Amino acid sequence: MKWQFRLSAFIVSFILSATGLQPLQAQLPSIDKQPWIGYFAAHTSNRCQIGVSTMGELHLKPVVSGSSIADSYVIHIEPTVLETQTSGKTVAKRLIADSLETTDSATEKLEKVTYRGKVSGNATFEVTVEQNRGIIYLGGRLLDPGNLKNPLKFVISVKIPKLQPTARKSGADLSEREKRREEKALADKLRGDRLSLKRSDGSALRLPLSEPVDAGSGEINKPDITELELQSETFRGRKLMLTASPGTAMTLSNSKSAPLYQGFEVAWTPVPTKDPDGSARLAISFR
Repeated sequence: MKWQFRLSAFIVSFILSATGLQPLQAQLPSIDKQPWIGYFAAHTSNRCQIGVSTMGELHLKPVVSGSSIADSYVIHIEPTVLETQTSGKTVAKRLIADSLETTDSATEKLEKVTYRGKVSGNATFEVTVEQNRGIIYLGGRLLDPGNLKNPLKFVISVKIPKLQPTARKSGADLSEREKRREEKALADKLRGDRLSLKRSDGSALRLPLSEPVDAGSGEINKPDITELELQSETFRGRKLMLTASPGTAMTLSNSKSAPLYQGFEVAWTPVPTKDPDGSARLAISFR
């Protein structure tokens, strides 16, 4: 009987609540107090704020004078598994939400946590997040390819959102004089903004944020990027630093040939033959 099933479910829920027990969760455990409800692990320093959501995604914010710059400015960091299909196309596999698991407890004083999950095709990955003196260290590895036969790799994707506010009006609504004023104001804001890269052969590259660029080109990404420094007025004097440990590399991409201030993505990848135990790290900090 349907009504009997519903009554039984209600009684089970009531008993669990009364005894302090909770049914199994589909995500990672959550911190039980504000502002971190919905987060598995968190840390706040005088330079940055980091949270690992119960869905395994990381949210990073720069901090200035004891508070985050803006709740609307969040750097999203996503562990994922990429599959290279026979056509050569690379596809990010979808996370299976109820596969996430950990033996660590939720914490707002992040030191080190590890969790595992599966993506479509049942490939299993592992992620480690560490914090030491305000520096975030991320690592991970592919544990099992599951049912997938094509080449796979574990990747941590750092998504840098737009660094400057949009124009007050859309381009179609601006007069020629207003367009010139908006362009000049934006150019003034971007004058000191830049992206500096170091590569595995010791070469360096500095890119202005105001000029269109194909961030995924070989001219930028070869040889491998080992260190990245992003300086922007948006960070109010802070610089975002990303450093890849030996045996790993970073590559850049953007959705189209556009100025970098409009946003771009950094993909960090460990090389399994050089890092079989997942000890390699991507270091992220604001300084």
